[in-house]
Amino acid sequence: MGGKKGKGDLSRWQGLEHEFRVGISSESPGLYRYARFYHVDEVIRALENYSFFDGTAAVCSKLRRRNDGFLRNGSRIYICTGGHLEIATPECRDAFEVLKYDKAAELFMQIGVEEANERLRKRLGKQGQGRGRGGRGGSAHVSIQCWKANVEIDKRYSRGTHESYIVKRKKFVGKEGLLVPFLVLRKIFFGAGGFVAEKAGGERGAGRGERG
Repeated sequence: MGGKKGKGDLSRWQGLEHEFRVGISSESPGLYRYARFYHVDEVIRALENYSFFDGTAAVCSKLRRRNDGFLRNGSRIYICTGGHLEIATPECRDAFEVLKYDKAAELFMQIGVEEANERLRKRLGKQGQGRGRGGRGGSAHVSIQCWKANVEIDKRYSRGTHESYIVKRKKFVGKEGLLVPFLVLRKIFFGAGGFVAEKAGGERGAGRGERG
């Protein structure tokens, strides 16, 4: 790692893990109920079947657990408790490198969603044709969507952005208070936030992420 070693040196291995919300947009409530059980899996499956222009697969290695593997750039993609789709960067040498891998994660998710939508449209094409040109709820009205969010609709779960630093824990014993400004300001300037409704069917407003 670059930088001089010594007192006050901040050079260390670090990384970032972000939870993505995956949902489906549809004018048909019944179709939403049908799709909500598999659309998270569909995004990962789409990435598993996608190859870049050089022939390298987007997902290069799969672990034993279902829907758990590594992307071609070394990031890990998996589904966590509560159906959270997460991407964790590999070990990075500095904050700028973390940023590059974090933006790459967004690109992987965009590819996965676009490919999953194409598969979904083909799967639901006959259903849309059966409802006629003027029908509603056909394949043209369905799309899988994905975005960064620290807000969860289901109150049983929560979401967040997790940072990882390889440091000796004993350095912070008795000094935990020094981390408070960092933990507070990081959410204000870099929190993913989300959109929340005060009441069911009510207006939605932007909000900051509630956990770091």
